[in-house]
Amino acid sequence: MEKPIIALMTDYGYRDTYVSELKAVILRHRRDVQLVDITHEVESFNEFEAAFLLKEAAKSFPENTIFICVIDPKVGTERRGIIFITKRGNIFIGPDTGIMYPAASAEEIIESWWIDSSKLPARFSETFHGRDVFAEIAGRIVKGEDMESFARRTFEYAKIEIPKPEYDGNEVRAVVLRVDKFGNIITNIHHSEISMKHGRAKILIRGRGITAPFVPSYGHVERGKPALVIGGTGYLELAVNMGSAARKYRVKAGDKIRLILPR
Repeated sequence: MEKPIIALMTDYGYRDTYVSELKAVILRHRRDVQLVDITHEVESFNEFEAAFLLKEAAKSFPENTIFICVIDPKVGTERRGIIFITKRGNIFIGPDTGIMYPAASAEEIIESWWIDSSKLPARFSETFHGRDVFAEIAGRIVKGEDMESFARRTFEYAKIEIPKPEYDGNEVRAVVLRVDKFGNIITNIHHSEISMKHGRAKILIRGRGITAPFVPSYGHVERGKPALVIGGTGYLELAVNMGSAARKYRVKAGDKIRLILPR
């Protein structure tokens, strides 16, 4: 690869040295790599949120990008490391827990490989596979090593599916996929599945009823007022203009909400 791109997503945060150590291992193999941070602020251990974020972020990257995704509460157990190669030429490297499946399968998986730990350096940390396994493997790939030197083919791997909303007449039962930095509540209702022409909807959340209009963007309602917006991810958001909907309505990822649409 000429100036390969490696995109990183973890729940490490920036307080510790973990992210820099992961990058250092890659650079030890090859210095002209372009390292891109997708985010290192995934909620700790939240594999569901990671699966959603990776799927959305991967769409923006050029072909032949390598993705390392490390949200790994089962690190050091019998769970395997997995490598996916997709029809776009992208490579996904991380724990075989299903978190990379939505992103990789959206591009069509053409090869899958289990990482052979016996081919790794003799000493590595059982609690830091991001650095000692997944970054090491990415480094070997960009250096030009054959996959057979550190992995073996498989047709078995874990899957996480992003849930679909349920429709019953004028009611939509949805799930909160993520709360972003601004406190916007991102649901699993895709813009292709709902019409903004409804005008407004009643939202039932944590036993509370809220009425909000469908608007093109946040500034179309007064400051502090709720709004239903199709966000940059393409999914429906419940937002508060110049405020945090998540804080105001006490909502977190994984919560269930219901929309009652006008008949």
